[in-house]
Amino acid sequence: MCKELEDKIANVISENINVFAWSSANMPGIDPNFLCHRLTMDERVKPVVQRRRKFNEDKLLVIQEETQKLLVVGHIRRSNTLSG
Repeated sequence: MCKELEDKIANVISENINVFAWSSANMPGIDPNFLCHRLTMDERVKPVVQRRRKFNEDKLLVIQEETQKLLVVGHIRRSNTLSG
């Protein structure tokens, strides 16, 4: 990317800094009907369980902390449609 374009992008970001959400707490009240990811499943296809991913303790702690942040502000929720 050329320096001139980088400067233009940085300028636009600086001038509009208040429109960016820097954390999930900066986005309260987003309508889940507007922004919600759903997986559509073909009923004719047999579901396959993914291999469990193993993380070291540091990564696992970060994953848990970030997930908790999203739960607290209401950006994610547990699905009632899956059996655990």
